[in-house]
Amino acid sequence: MFREICYRIAWFVAALWGASWLGWVHDVGDSLATFRPIWLIAALILGAVAWPIRRRGVCVVAVLSALGLGLTAVTWGVGAPGFQAQAQPEAGFRLYQNNLLHAQRDHRLTLSNIAALSPDVITFQEVSQNKRSLLEALRGDYPYQAFCRYGAVGAVMVLSRLPVTDTKPLCLYPMGLVALQVVTPRGPVWVVAVHAKWPFPFNDPAQVDYMETALGKLDGAVVMAGDFNMVAATHRLRRLSRAAGVSRLGPWLPTFRLPSGPGWWRYPVQIDHVFTTLDGRVQRAPNSGSDHIPLVADLW
Repeated sequence: MFREICYRIAWFVAALWGASWLGWVHDVGDSLATFRPIWLIAALILGAVAWPIRRRGVCVVAVLSALGLGLTAVTWGVGAPGFQAQAQPEAGFRLYQNNLLHAQRDHRLTLSNIAALSPDVITFQEVSQNKRSLLEALRGDYPYQAFCRYGAVGAVMVLSRLPVTDTKPLCLYPMGLVALQVVTPRGPVWVVAVHAKWPFPFNDPAQVDYMETALGKLDGAVVMAGDFNMVAATHRLRRLSRAAGVSRLGPWLPTFRLPSGPGWWRYPVQIDHVFTTLDGRVQRAPNSGSDHIPLVADLW
């Protein structure tokens, strides 16, 4: 009886993996996508338990799970250099992306990161009231700052030491998007900072609709970075990337761990991403004291 129950649950969790590709039907699909490897590994373990009584069915589960793990790895960019990683010319610029954690008050690690990495543009999320000292410390080197309020967790911001164009910055209040057009060695580029809500059950369907419309109106080159609260290859991310005409820079770089608790058992996910119309490469930056790992991208 126990093995039969395990066999049925194995098929159920395998079906959850399949449902994770149905974000276009309902946002619950994008939430399930966060745990794609978990569903398949659970199916394999449960199938192994049920092997003595359901060998043929377990073989089918095992083959489907193995194929699913491969597809997940490819679409997430696990071990991949990124489709846009090419030889880097001399002319380019650097972006630093970090969700600051709204409750964080000690900004020494963030300032140390920025001083060491020397980015040309910065995208921040969760810029709360206690970040005033951080912004003041950066104002001398990054005089161009676009700020847009976004709920209780704090604003989204773009900071730049590169000059800006005459085009007015875009603030999509209160939807978690701000954009500033800067003049880079490659010409004018829209730098977009995004803070999206987690999909079902915390999502706001209007948020992606508004973001999609705003991104579709940006003319020229774009780099979009932020805390999207979604893993790669989800319907909501595809909508935003298509609207902006951008592609995600790989590889898979875990930037957050679920749930809260000791780090050794928390599940690593990448919910912070960099998208762009340009060529480039992205890597993780040193820890900044936030619950998110920063990203640094070189773009050209």
